[in-house]
Amino acid sequence: MRWNYRHDNSWQTPTIKRRKNGQWVTIDSGSSSSDRGNDLSRFYMDRPPERSGDRIDASNYSSLQAAHDALSEGDTLFIPSGTYVERFTISQDHITIESNDAWVVQPDNNETHAVGMGDPGHNSDASLVGSHDNGDKVIRVSDASPFSIGDDIYIAEYRRPYGEPQSGGASGADTTHEYRTVTSVDPTNDTITVHYPILLPYPNIENTEVGVMDWFAEDVHITGLNIRGTDPTDRPDSRPFQIQGGKDVWADNMQIEDGGRNAMYVSRSMRTRLDQIDLGPSQQYGINVFHGSTHTMITNVTANNIGRYAVRFGIGGGTSRCSSDGYVDGVTGINGDSSFVTNVHWGGFFVNFYNVEATASKVLRIRSRHITLDGFESYGNSQNEFATRQRPFHCTVKNGNIYNKQDGLVFLMNLRGEDGGVYGNERGGDLTFENISIEPYGDRDITEIGFFHENCEIDGLHFKNITYDGQQLERPHVESWANYDSANITNLTVD
Repeated sequence: MRWNYRHDNSWQTPTIKRRKNGQWVTIDSGSSSSDRGNDLSRFYMDRPPERSGDRIDASNYSSLQAAHDALSEGDTLFIPSGTYVERFTISQDHITIESNDAWVVQPDNNETHAVGMGDPGHNSDASLVGSHDNGDKVIRVSDASPFSIGDDIYIAEYRRPYGEPQSGGASGADTTHEYRTVTSVDPTNDTITVHYPILLPYPNIENTEVGVMDWFAEDVHITGLNIRGTDPTDRPDSRPFQIQGGKDVWADNMQIEDGGRNAMYVSRSMRTRLDQIDLGPSQQYGINVFHGSTHTMITNVTANNIGRYAVRFGIGGGTSRCSSDGYVDGVTGINGDSSFVTNVHWGGFFVNFYNVEATASKVLRIRSRHITLDGFESYGNSQNEFATRQRPFHCTVKNGNIYNKQDGLVFLMNLRGEDGGVYGNERGGDLTFENISIEPYGDRDITEIGFFHENCEIDGLHFKNITYDGQQLERPHVESWANYDSANITNLTVD
């Protein structure tokens, strides 16, 4: 599965064109604030950057790190074919790292990654301490002195509705990531004031946590470089390729193998673009996007033998680090029955998936708000294709085919109400499944392909044009699914 992307020259009305079956197909990017994931102008990175500096050959240096440290802005580091057993960290801005199929192998030691970027400086030590009548926000950071009036800084703000429990509250909330301008600085009190009006269209929202992000590296292009981690059994939290604190990072034509927890780890980063990525074995996640990352575009990914999720969006390390605005087009998952190809954990918002292919794998796990899957195919899965947990709202799954369906469920509505464990008070609403054809292999019939947890609470559940073995799904079929009578399902429609 390989598609090429190209944009027009207008930032105001961007379009994307995908070449498929010999034809260019134009996709309307959309501009509705209620469907932010389709607005490609939010991703900005339409092509890899061009460099005008020197071309540095890594073979002339004692290590890849030494070669990298010799770079200046605008340079290109060329890594010849070969195997390099070492770890190096990318910190230089405005560079390209290019290779002809070289392999960087993570040393067998306690290092977490083979190639990557480090931790940004101000993300975890920020708090909202006040606001002005004009909407400006006063934020305390660990050290306000690096900031000056007029600085543009990047803020991740997590918001939750009034009355939501703090534990697991992120699933009932939303997040925003925006640039704001510093209007005043008070180093004595470690505070800065930024112009930051409330933007989200949700009533009864309170500000709870903010994260102010600095960047470890900006404007980095990595192409043709392959990375292999250590044996995951020896290093379970290994992440062979790490983008942490990256801004405008483009990585393409890469193979990543032997990840522990993550094969590719995108954390606290903005405008990341991953294209033409082949993922090898990983115990849990193929590409893990979390910790406040935003505007992430992922295209043309093949994932083999990923333990849990091939592509995951979520939260980590604090509620201010929700991830949002993801665009994923072209993911093929060849995994086991226990894994999902795509997943949006609590704290991931406004993520759109297109053209997902699953072989012996589950398709999508939905745990958060404003998630769309448009276009999918699934083959030979014996588990539930779609699962809901925690707090899914305003989510749509449409336009797909399921072939050779084994005995597993198709629709698992596993919201557990007050018994939702650490997430608490699980519920959902405005969930739509549309234009889905299911060809069975196992013994289930249409009255057995769905399941409701006995405490399930959903306000707005819609099925449109769902067929199972040629039979149209109707309302009595849904009402016969397990535990429907004990669940609290309102505004159910079946067309």
